Amino acid sequence: MKDDVRRANLKALLSFDKMDLKVFALGIVLIIALELYYVISTPGTTIYVFLVNVFLSYVVLFVVASFYRYQRINTEDALLASEERFRDLFENANDIIQSIAPDGSLIYVNRAWRETLGYNEDEVHGLSLLDVIHPDSVDHCMDIFQRVMKGEKINHVEAVFLSKEGRRVTVEGSINCRFKDGTPLATQGIFRDITEHKRYEEKLEALHRHSDELAKAETLEEIKESTLNALKQTLGYDYLGFGVVEGNFIRFTQISGKSSISALPLDGPGITVRAVNTGETQLLSDTRRDPDYLSGRIDGEPESLSELDVPISVDDKVIAVINIESNRLNAFTDRDRRLLEVFAEHVASAVARLRHIKNLQASEERWRTLLEESMDAVCVNVGTELVYVNRRFVELLDYDDPSELVGRDITEFFPPEQRDQIRVRTLRRQQGGEEPMRYETKFLRKDGPPIDIETMLSVIDFGGETAVLGFIRDITERKRYEERLKALHVSVKELGISKSLDDVYDAIVKTLDQVLGFEFGGIARIDGEIIRYITLFGVNQLDEWTIPLEGPSVTGRVFRTGTAQLIPDVRLDPDYTAAVTDGSAPLMLSELAVPVIVDGVIEMVINIESTRLNAFTQQDQELLETLAQHVASSVTIIRNKEALQIYLEELERSNRELDDYTYVVSHDLKSPLRSITAFSSFLLEDYEDKLDETGQEYLRRIESASTRMDNFINDLLVLSRIGRKYTDEELVDFNELMETIKLDFSAQLEEAGAEIIVGELPRIGTQKVWTRQLFANLVGNGLKFNRSPNPRVEVSCEERLDDYLFSVTDNGIGIREGDEKRLFRLFQRLHNQDEFEGTGAGLAICKKIVEAFRGKMWVESQHGSGSTFYFTYPKEKIDKAKTKVSLTQMDDSVEVQVELPAPTE
Repeated sequence: MKDDVRRANLKALLSFDKMDLKVFALGIVLIIALELYYVISTPGTTIYVFLVNVFLSYVVLFVVASFYRYQRINTEDALLASEERFRDLFENANDIIQSIAPDGSLIYVNRAWRETLGYNEDEVHGLSLLDVIHPDSVDHCMDIFQRVMKGEKINHVEAVFLSKEGRRVTVEGSINCRFKDGTPLATQGIFRDITEHKRYEEKLEALHRHSDELAKAETLEEIKESTLNALKQTLGYDYLGFGVVEGNFIRFTQISGKSSISALPLDGPGITVRAVNTGETQLLSDTRRDPDYLSGRIDGEPESLSELDVPISVDDKVIAVINIESNRLNAFTDRDRRLLEVFAEHVASAVARLRHIKNLQASEERWRTLLEESMDAVCVNVGTELVYVNRRFVELLDYDDPSELVGRDITEFFPPEQRDQIRVRTLRRQQGGEEPMRYETKFLRKDGPPIDIETMLSVIDFGGETAVLGFIRDITERKRYEERLKALHVSVKELGISKSLDDVYDAIVKTLDQVLGFEFGGIARIDGEIIRYITLFGVNQLDEWTIPLEGPSVTGRVFRTGTAQLIPDVRLDPDYTAAVTDGSAPLMLSELAVPVIVDGVIEMVINIESTRLNAFTQQDQELLETLAQHVASSVTIIRNKEALQIYLEELERSNRELDDYTYVVSHDLKSPLRSITAFSSFLLEDYEDKLDETGQEYLRRIESASTRMDNFINDLLVLSRIGRKYTDEELVDFNELMETIKLDFSAQLEEAGAEIIVGELPRIGTQKVWTRQLFANLVGNGLKFNRSPNPRVEVSCEERLDDYLFSVTDNGIGIREGDEKRLFRLFQRLHNQDEFEGTGAGLAICKKIVEAFRGKMWVESQHGSGSTFYFTYPKEKIDKAKTKVSLTQMDDSVEVQVELPAPTE
């Protein structure tokens, strides 16, 4: 075999091709020419020497040519073998490989290319690049193709192919072009199918967005809530649970799906239990095949057919587990497993962060690890010099590396007007002074506008030196929202003083202009079966704009559903209807409409529109909904004022009628009573000797009953006049008032050996007649209901923050337990007429007077030991015009009720 190879090589060596013969002949001609020149130029040279030199040169030329041909043959063989090996490698490679001619036709594609796109070898012939590129990616791919044809090598490109079945195939790879003499021969591309990877990235990106929430969580409950919310948005499932390891049990928080066991022992069965005990993810494609699966059904059949459990470990200890289940077989893939494991790592990191914060001062190594992993910006300063910043701090200030910040004065990053104060506070804090640990301020970034921050500070030991540890959080967006909300509340104050709906509409327009950006707005109300815009702003309206209630419109949808409508792109909403204008208005692209609901009924709809897409955010919706609530309150107040005005007018009319009725009662009832009393006296005087004892007793009873009836009428007249008569206020010295009352009771005091003791009383602007009636009734009761040998009544007052507290104390008979509720009822007597005279109206009158002054009255008593009546007198003025008085019949008594409005500013 080796001899055959040698002979073949020798034959190939000795057989020159045409090119070799031409080169060899040219060499001989050159040798002969050189030798002739040598013979001619060298005297004495013979022809023999000439022939010998030619022969020797020929031999040398032959040997050299043979050597170089041998080398060329070996090189060509090696190239052919190499090309075959590379072709085989390309054909069997897992990557997608293609070669495309300058006209876009396919020159070569490998097996992976054909299998990925679903073509066989015969089908590939005749295809061009445009046949296999997805329409969405054509422009991008053709741009790349043209750039490569011009000599640019692109090391990373992402494109979307179109399979034979019409499926999208996302690939990434590199492309270059082979040239010959400056002319492009073909492009060569190597790609990898990343379709599934892209889908996975989208899920991963969604979860990572929620990792920010985990970084901000301050409690385990917040971490758990954020975790479950993120999983609900990301993975498909029929049941989701979060189990926390507590001692020897796992306790679950159920979010949705089947009824769950609230707790499982760790020494029992269960897939979740196994995940906790092993610390490993459990992925079950078919729960029916796993003996540890626990079913809640009576028949033992599995409630779920697939299950995925991922443990959450902190410091190599499982603290919780995420459990998702599905009613489908093979519902969860390895990608889902890896995705959930990544998220579990975020949760574990957040839990670890909380634990690290708690033990920060106990271990420098532990808090340093925490700070580097923290999503909050963290810095440490000794004095005012920064000695440590974490990655987030560097990013927050728009720098590239911590070395740019360490060693600098921390006050540099505050506004100039705050630097001196910050320096003083920082140094005082490190010296043990009392300084706020949490406050809000601004930070200056390397580039860009200042940002609002919230900082939490604490004093720590840093390498043996007292230092300040600061956690800084960017609250720029939150502050912007708060400022807009504050502006909203300031603006809507006008709603509180609106006197009509027109004032309300003007206040709405003004508030919207100050708080939200828009190009068009309107306020709409329902008029029968149509929606009528009562005001439009931001555009020139030609005619009154009306829309059928049941017709297409975003505003109509708000009226029909009672819910706010946030439309990022009105072109995609089939109900959107543009306003009727003079044609000068620009095209609106976004809309936000919010209902104003009063007493459960949609009163109106406020809507605003913008020429920008996605112009309004969820926060804007919340702001507009807040405005709608203020508007609803304002509308309610206006209507209440209107109703109150009607009521006051009716009350005034009723009071006039009551005065007339009072006159009738005093005239028509008192006159007959006086006649009865007078004639009874006449009979007793003139015919006493003609009447027996029974007749005389009857007449005395008639006279006594007439007198009591007259007293009843007098008390009713007094009660009806409280709050309506004697309403002028004056400055009353209560000490002088009590001296006058003492004089009124002087005879009774002398007869009973009683005394009235008065403490220091205030001077108050009040109604004197009713105040005197109040104290006279209370003092009179204290003297009347008293069996003490030395009756005593004490009057005192205590000035408090908002009112005066008066007390009238006696040493009388007191009140039986349970009788306090009847005490202030009109004509409700606790004793018979033989024991104590009276009508039973005195305390009812007192209570009504106190409540007319907007005070409160109550009693404290011990039977047989006396009573103390308390009442308050508020310091604020009383709007008596809004006092409503009514009498309510209860059983056989009358209860006085006084309703007073809330105080007005």
